[in-house]
Amino acid sequence: MKAKLFGAVAFCLLSIDITCSASAETYNFTALPGLNGWGATIAYGINDAGQVVGYSQNSNGINQAVIWKGTTPTAIGPALSPPAGEFTQASAINNFGQVVGNIGTQPTIWNGTIPTSLGTPPGTAYSIPYAINNFGQVVGTSVQTPGSSYYATIWNGTTPTVLSTPAGYVSNGQGINDAGQVVGNIGNSNQAQAAIWTGTTLTLLDNLPLGSNALALAINDAGQVVGLASDSTGVDEPVIWSGTTPTVLGTLGYGGFANAINDTGQIVGEAFTPYTGTPYSNVRAVIWDGTTAIDLNTLINGGSAGWTLYQAFSINILGQIVGVGTNPSGLSEAFLLTPAAQTPLPAALPLFATGLGVLGLFGWRRKRTASGTLAVI
Repeated sequence: MKAKLFGAVAFCLLSIDITCSASAETYNFTALPGLNGWGATIAYGINDAGQVVGYSQNSNGINQAVIWKGTTPTAIGPALSPPAGEFTQASAINNFGQVVGNIGTQPTIWNGTIPTSLGTPPGTAYSIPYAINNFGQVVGTSVQTPGSSYYATIWNGTTPTVLSTPAGYVSNGQGINDAGQVVGNIGNSNQAQAAIWTGTTLTLLDNLPLGSNALALAINDAGQVVGLASDSTGVDEPVIWSGTTPTVLGTLGYGGFANAINDTGQIVGEAFTPYTGTPYSNVRAVIWDGTTAIDLNTLINGGSAGWTLYQAFSINILGQIVGVGTNPSGLSEAFLLTPAAQTPLPAALPLFATGLGVLGLFGWRRKRTASGTLAVI
């Protein structure tokens, strides 16, 4: 697997149940604070050992990549310090503690505390890694110049490869599973279509009827793909694809995004109600029970008074969920939800024995619209 980009892995999108039941689950809530009393925090990734990565923002609005062990954030060490005023951000962590992201415009992987530049494909200005699998393969998007063409990219070691994209199209790489299957989308000025790459083979996933845009955000090891697709009115709906066929997941009344799926089929993301004019007032972090969206704020066993959880970005095999919400002070702050019935992992598993990887991505995160465009948030 390490010697070849994908080897002979076969395409394996399976037609299986939408998701396992979440209706009886309740969660213990943990706030994930920033460094040294800094302001906003966001958690983007969690591995099966419960290590969480994201960023902590200082009073000047500069993002510092962090990893949380329990509720303690640890910053990137001195060797990883970016130039003054430049963002770093941790986007994903695998089960071996490898972390990917950026220092400034440089895509980076950390093995333990050692940073390695992933490099960018020839002819591109910068790259943004979004995901890493347990074989160390990294997927993301490479941009020629700001505001211009961009292409789905996979890194095998430090070798970047642009994935096959039809002439006249751009593409995004967003998620990868342990078989090396990559998901994202391709698009042109008329439409965007969710896509899966298996080796060098590109397979397009269907849009919703009369919808013009879709973006696949994640794929699990069973080949289930989730993301978003626009409906006939242009509203982005959370979807799961079985084979190439999308199924709309439930919402809270006005669209949403399915951001992540774990290997048991649990899906998390965000869902919307009609906009009221107040930021984040119409969006809630959700988990799906079949095709029913459940507001995670209603499943917490206390400890979250004054909080509103509005985005869930990642879920691990134990059902732990990370994301971001508004804390009682009105700041955006990262959270961790742990199933109340969960049996904790042993303190030291061989799989996770090597230390922490932390990385950076400089304030860029995928903009969750079905057109798949990139944006600074």
